[in-house]
Amino acid sequence: MPPKKSDVTDSESSISILEQRENRKLTEISKKLSLILTAIENLTDTIKQSNEKQNTTENVNPTLQKITDNEEKSTRIAEDEAIRIKSAMARMWEYKLHKRKEAFWTKTKNEGLASKYGEWLSGDQLVFPRHSQQKFIPNEPHAQTKLREKEF
Repeated sequence: MPPKKSDVTDSESSISILEQRENRKLTEISKKLSLILTAIENLTDTIKQSNEKQNTTENVNPTLQKITDNEEKSTRIAEDEAIRIKSAMARMWEYKLHKRKEAFWTKTKNEGLASKYGEWLSGDQLVFPRHSQQKFIPNEPHAQTKLREKEF
């Protein structure tokens, strides 16, 4: 049985709708592809420009490298000098502090000794050391005491 005219037109209309949808999708895809192509072209241009800049900076780079090396050396030298001075100052500070402590305790000790000798000299009774005092031994014969006293 041959198809009816209405069935043919329906199928033709559905085919045309499908073709339109496909055409729309294809145009969208082509637009996106063209955007991707322009983006790739832009990227290649920027890469070329950066390569050119890099080539020009490579010529300048050795001199910059020398300058930065010299700056690093000078900063290292300055830091080493600062550390050396700082350690010398710390040693000097410690030495001076030790000397001040010694001087204080020596002064304190000498003041105590001076006050003891001052009291001893200004006292009413003179105190002699034991080795120079006359020794009295009870129940010692007089002759023995005279012999012992002659030794001094």
